[in-house]
Amino acid sequence: MENDRHEEAQQLLMNEPLFDCDQMMSSESTLLQRSSINKASQVALVGAKVCPIESLDYESGEKVEILKYIFMKWTLCFLIGVMGRLVGFFINLVVENVAGTKFVITSNLMPDRKFMYAFGSLATIKLGLTLFSAIITAFISPATAGSGIPEVKAYLNGQI
Repeated sequence: MENDRHEEAQQLLMNEPLFDCDQMMSSESTLLQRSSINKASQVALVGAKVCPIESLDYESGEKVEILKYIFMKWTLCFLIGVMGRLVGFFINLVVENVAGTKFVITSNLMPDRKFMYAFGSLATIKLGLTLFSAIITAFISPATAGSGIPEVKAYLNGQI
């Protein structure tokens, strides 16, 4: 056991590959035979030999390209985070302004004892917002519609 580790360490120090690609491809073992289903060409350089491997995440050998790739990846992650934060901020801004406008309209009608007008304006604003969200869901992005399970549960529990 200790001799095997010693040999592996020596191979690593001498920059020799731990396996031989030719031996891997010529082996008659059923465990090492490649599946004929995968038709994509996946070739990488292992040492000085071209060796087919099953990997989709290997990088080129130049450090400058690797650093550019890492920088671009983190920049993209940062930009996605900033964009998501801005969208959330503006959605919160719109919700607060709509709720504030609804409150002001209703509050201005209450001191004059126009309760029916206050209720009508409140119901109209809520109906308009519901209609707006239903139109967006139905025509612009139907994939965002819910499954309907919460509505069925509410119906079966007698809450509707």
